[in-house]
Amino acid sequence: MENFASVTDLVPLDDATAPPPLTEKAQKAFGVIANWCETQRGKADESAKRQFLIIWGLLGTGLVLLLTLPLIIAYIDYYLGLEESLPRVVVAEAKAANAQLEANQSEMKTVVKGALGAVRELQDEITEATKDLHKSEAARSTAITSPLAVWTRPKIAGTDSSPTVFALISAPDGTLIAAGSVSDRGGSKVLLLRSTDGIDWTPVQLGVQLPGAIHALMAAPDGTLIAAGYVSDRGGEKALLLRSTDGVDWTPVGPGAVGNRLAGRIYSLIAAPDGTLIAAGSEGDFGEEKVLLLRSTDGVDWTLVGPEVGERPTGWISALIARDGTLIAAGGGARNRRA
Repeated sequence: MENFASVTDLVPLDDATAPPPLTEKAQKAFGVIANWCETQRGKADESAKRQFLIIWGLLGTGLVLLLTLPLIIAYIDYYLGLEESLPRVVVAEAKAANAQLEANQSEMKTVVKGALGAVRELQDEITEATKDLHKSEAARSTAITSPLAVWTRPKIAGTDSSPTVFALISAPDGTLIAAGSVSDRGGSKVLLLRSTDGIDWTPVQLGVQLPGAIHALMAAPDGTLIAAGYVSDRGGEKALLLRSTDGVDWTPVGPGAVGNRLAGRIYSLIAAPDGTLIAAGSEGDFGEEKVLLLRSTDGVDWTLVGPEVGERPTGWISALIARDGTLIAAGGGARNRRA
């Protein structure tokens, strides 16, 4: 921009040499600035938008002053005329105004420079925020698609009811076995499910529908599968033990396997370090249960372990664990609860 040292440097202009309007380049510059502002405004949040508009408003004002300053000086020259025709006071005022304009121009440059720095900092913040957002979205996407985060309800053939599963094991041949109960109009029925892929499950046919539930599953050291729980009849709840070599055909085993079963439930199964199979639960009617422990070396013949019923602790065993050659049983004492 050209500076005027004094009013004597001003040259009168006629109508033919009057200052032109804003150039096409200036208009394009304003257009580029406006388009850029519009694009950035859409990327920032509401608070960032307000800051963005304020900063660019100051920047636009400064640019307008910078671009129109020559026109202002030219108009002053056009209307004031030659220095010889002006009073000395007017000449002094013009010189002072010119000096003020130069000072304002320098100050405006400083302001614009600071505004540009603030805009760059804001752009850096927006860039970092965008990166953090992308990282967050990528992490959320990973969590959603992770096999441990997405669970799909399996398909169960031959049943319209949602089963309740209490136990799940993988057989030695890789077949998955799930056990529990399924409810219908007649009440709760024993349920055994078999799957080769964990998606499609087929109910195992036991010959007859047993009222009750299975609470525990175990693969014995020899590969035999054992299922344990209870069945219900008019006489109350009876302990149930089932044995299978292939996960398809299951045979009742244990005390009173077909006839006079023990009154009670079996909640837990475990293989001791020496290969002995242990089943644990409760014996007796509800509210009068005694701790029940059964032992077997082949999964077929099961015998009671411990003192006689009258001398056993009151309660039930719901968990078994073997550690350092020792078996540990855990459960509850005398109770008054719903099964």
